[in-house]
Amino acid sequence: MDIFQRANQWAHDYPVEFLNRLFPGKEFSLGEATCPECDRRGKFGILGCYRGSCRLAGPMTPVYFAALVRGSRPVVIAHWILDEKQEKVSDLVRLSNRVKQMAKWHPRIEGEEETVMVPLPDSRRSLNPVAKRYLKHRGLTEKTMERFGLSWCSRGRWRNRIIIPVEDLFFAARTVEPHAIPPYLYPKGCTKSHGLLGFPKGPEIVVVEGPMDAMMWQQWDIPAAAILGGSMSQAQAKRIIRQYRKVTLCFDGDDAGRKGQKQALGMLEGMVEDLTAVWLDDGYDPAEIRPEEVLPGRATNHAPFR
Repeated sequence: MDIFQRANQWAHDYPVEFLNRLFPGKEFSLGEATCPECDRRGKFGILGCYRGSCRLAGPMTPVYFAALVRGSRPVVIAHWILDEKQEKVSDLVRLSNRVKQMAKWHPRIEGEEETVMVPLPDSRRSLNPVAKRYLKHRGLTEKTMERFGLSWCSRGRWRNRIIIPVEDLFFAARTVEPHAIPPYLYPKGCTKSHGLLGFPKGPEIVVVEGPMDAMMWQQWDIPAAAILGGSMSQAQAKRIIRQYRKVTLCFDGDDAGRKGQKQALGMLEGMVEDLTAVWLDDGYDPAEIRPEEVLPGRATNHAPFR
């Protein structure tokens, strides 16, 4: 078996280990992300990007991305600059061609449905004063509203709801009415169990239930992501295990939240290096508490608003 055949087998069976062996010291992990500079995406394999506008490198300097295919969606899992001898580039290109020809592999739970992408509603518009007033009352700044791409619908099924994009998969529609049931609606046909609102970069994640929790804690510079409900799915657990080394669970302080957190602990225990559970007092959820009150070693300059 030659080097390319071995590389084929490694990449097929052990994609993360394959990259770590191919590029010692890089410590790759498997997750869904894009290049932080130019949002380059590519097909299965190792792809070169020569965009002169990319701040990762100067003009015509190759920036390489390791990518996998998730269903029909290409996702980048790592990037780096190749600044060594030029002859290594041709070796990498040849290896890339071999990798791209191998049998298709994608990070999906066996037996689960493929991810279905649902576009944002055509009727959405910029946030109006009512929506902004509600979000500010909940503690979000306009900068955070813009960062998460929040918008407003005034007609149709999503009438009088705030549209919250979830990655590029689907969206959540949040009512501004204080006692409306349900508070969130999701588009028909979306695979909500595959989504994570937030999905921070880096080795650490704080898992919360709701979109407001994730947005509020990210505003406080906490690497939070929402599972969009009180129960973690197998697909969400698999993404978290592949991407993060340190995982903190902080679900709502009610019976459903505690039940969901126990379930998530069972799914993640022994699968990540550092797993912690934070149990909130009755009646509280993460968006209503300063992170430093419940997360050891955290400090923020934000005042509590409850």
